[in-house]
Amino acid sequence: MLQLNDRLSWLATVATVIVMFAAIRWLAPALEQATGIHPLMTATLGILGSAVIYRTLADALKWIFSRSLRLSA
Repeated sequence: MLQLNDRLSWLATVATVIVMFAAIRWLAPALEQATGIHPLMTATLGILGSAVIYRTLADALKWIFSRSLRLSA
């Protein structure tokens, strides 16, 4: 059985992948149309965005797991 940290990491990773895929799918065309954005800046924002999304989702899941006896078991 997976420990709480393992489930938290797994769920946060899956949720981050889903959110980032959606962002790339729907926001990438808008970013491509924007002028003056350096590719290095776009990559940096993508990396920072991924880290922020992962951390936010991990903290939210940790809060939910700590409040639920069924999920933390």
